Amino acid sequence: MKALLMDKFSFDKIVVDPKSNTIYLNGVEKRLEPKLISLLCLLAAQGRDVISRQDITQAIWSDVVVGEESITRAIFALRNALGDDAKQPKYIETIPKKGYRFLVDAEVVKDSPPLEPLTTKVLVAKKISWTVYSAAAILLIIVLFGIWQKYTIPNVEIESILPLNKMEGVERDISLSADGTKLLFIHEFDQRNDLYSRDLANAKDILWVRDDFFKTSPIWIDANTVAYIRQAGGESQLVRNYQGQPPQILYTSAKRIMKLAMASGDTENLFFLEFQNNDLIELKSLNLRNGKQQTWRDSISGLPHKIGQLQHSTKSNTLLMVQNEYDSPAIISLDLNTKKITTINNSSHFSEINKLVAINDQSVLVVGVMGAAEGIWFVDEQKRPQLVLRSSGSEKIVDAQFDVSRNIIFYTNLQKNADIQMVSAKKSEILPLPELNSSGIDIQGMFVGNNKFIYFISNRTGYYDVWRYDTELKSVKQITKLNALSMTWFSLSHDNKKLVVGYRTEGLSLGVVDVETGKLLNHVKTPSRRHPLGWSNDDRVIYASEHEAEINLFNYDAITLKQSLFAEKSGLYVKDLDGRRVVYVDYARHALVERDLETKQEKILHDKISDLTALAPRKITLNKTNDGFYTSCQIEWAHKTCFYSLSVANGSPVFVSDIPFWKVFDIAEDGEKLLVMDTKPSSGDIMKMQLRD
Repeated sequence: MKALLMDKFSFDKIVVDPKSNTIYLNGVEKRLEPKLISLLCLLAAQGRDVISRQDITQAIWSDVVVGEESITRAIFALRNALGDDAKQPKYIETIPKKGYRFLVDAEVVKDSPPLEPLTTKVLVAKKISWTVYSAAAILLIIVLFGIWQKYTIPNVEIESILPLNKMEGVERDISLSADGTKLLFIHEFDQRNDLYSRDLANAKDILWVRDDFFKTSPIWIDANTVAYIRQAGGESQLVRNYQGQPPQILYTSAKRIMKLAMASGDTENLFFLEFQNNDLIELKSLNLRNGKQQTWRDSISGLPHKIGQLQHSTKSNTLLMVQNEYDSPAIISLDLNTKKITTINNSSHFSEINKLVAINDQSVLVVGVMGAAEGIWFVDEQKRPQLVLRSSGSEKIVDAQFDVSRNIIFYTNLQKNADIQMVSAKKSEILPLPELNSSGIDIQGMFVGNNKFIYFISNRTGYYDVWRYDTELKSVKQITKLNALSMTWFSLSHDNKKLVVGYRTEGLSLGVVDVETGKLLNHVKTPSRRHPLGWSNDDRVIYASEHEAEINLFNYDAITLKQSLFAEKSGLYVKDLDGRRVVYVDYARHALVERDLETKQEKILHDKISDLTALAPRKITLNKTNDGFYTSCQIEWAHKTCFYSLSVANGSPVFVSDIPFWKVFDIAEDGEKLLVMDTKPSSGDIMKMQLRD
């Protein structure tokens, strides 16, 4: 097998840092998926020699079976990231029936100490057991896949990162026992949702619960007892489980239970968050000895209405939570004895907080997003948050636990892949879209220009941007250059010259982009995610929905982006019919409504939309003649794509396709073609990160 160049190196005006999965193109940082970085290193290490597809497969995908399409898509994504052209290549040349050749010489960057090229010759076995393996072999495999890193961040040095287990599927919701010897987790595979624990000393996995319930937020009560949330049939339940015994239901609610925790020094009370409505999340507790319930807002008047996350603190009888009521989340500490709430300094720098873990009385570990960086952070009362490990490409860090005594962070990553497919509505045949999809996430496809173009969102460069696919030329072009961490949706002006998009970089924003140049013409910060739904007929007004928090519908001046409220409790879909009448969805009336902009009078077009509150933005679409709409319907207990006529008052739906409408991105105006989501099975493992003492 061929060698991989693992030093920091450069070619042309591009600098490649394999250890951080980044490239620097004209001074602009781009994060790439680990496999793309490994592929680039492999190509660069060959000099100008041809490397075969077989050698690429053995080096990059040695432990899985992949087809030719995987290599083709990876080369395509890498060319996009480098700004290369397959027809007139500057960097990567396709040698028909042989493989690929790197066309420029790579040079090691001088500020990087030289390393010996790593080779895969020691990998003599094609199949490697994850239970019995040599330390040298597994270390090289981890390097090849870009999941081992050794670098220093201020005050944080990572010694090693190794996979804790290698179960097929996804591991999530991890919980470390008080003595640090066992890890509790949920394992998802093949539509199963099982509760496991792992003995960290002997690497043995133990199955606790396997049933038909959807389980979340498992925690240890003691060494032999766990608690978790399970959901089924519209109910949420708190469950206690003694090892080897049937689960015991402690509490049942018609409202969604979200998180569980136990306060330090309190072995009797189980704390949890219960969703009441979009404006209120309650903190409650259940006494495990006598079954007594308590709503803490009754005794703590200053408790925030919108709480996310829940974690015990190292301080006795104290809980950590995330307050989500302002522009950015903040970590708060609640002393259950004094009822005092304290905001932790430096936590408001985050735009998103997905997990909290107490380290000591002054600091916490956070899984979240700050600025353009997403990953694991240390947050201290006296210092600016420090990035420990960064998420890369389509691999997202979603959970973590910290064994402080051993200086070990356990974390879970989640790798998702989503493609766009074009489907014939009548025949349900998949129509080819060559060169559109990448090895990452490609979503939110939209037909434009009589179906000649497909606009879509992709993270193929490591960041999210809007791209355009030409169905005739079979080519892809990047439209926006926002380098976003996430995007909600986008909408094109009627003249197709401008595009409005909701996105997140250092914070949440709504921006207008020139389609031809990719220049950001204007943008505004937003307190919550905005979903652009459409433009007025004259392209002077942009309609955008909140779809969370208050769930309101706003209109924006297309030039200044000055905001005004269009309708409360509304959104999901907007269409300007003729410059005088606008159709939108009103949640309060559960209806599709038409408003006259001059008289302000409204009329209900349809008020029998199925599962309205469960629909995502743009999951209702008027047809070309505006006399009906496409949306989701339920036929014989299965969700389908259907058409509702507006000429028949609340008429029955007409079947369009077997594809559930939640998977549909767009429907051509003639109803003949659909753009749908094709998701690959998610994968995610528990990783063990050892920090230096």
